[in-house]
Amino acid sequence: MWLTRLAKERSTTRSGIIAELLKKEDESAIEGLMARGYREWGVENLRESEEALALTGKVVLRDG
Repeated sequence: MWLTRLAKERSTTRSGIIAELLKKEDESAIEGLMARGYREWGVENLRESEEALALTGKVVLRDG
């Protein structure tokens, strides 16, 4: 069985291998959620920046 062989190679138990796999899956899911959150945050920041520029752009260009 591949699980038993892998456990022997890594000097752990079959349960330990399963725990490692579950931990890696959780980490992968968290990384995916973080990436999505940063993309959404970037879109929001861009929108807010464009709004601020529209409101203050003439003043900045005039005073600059």
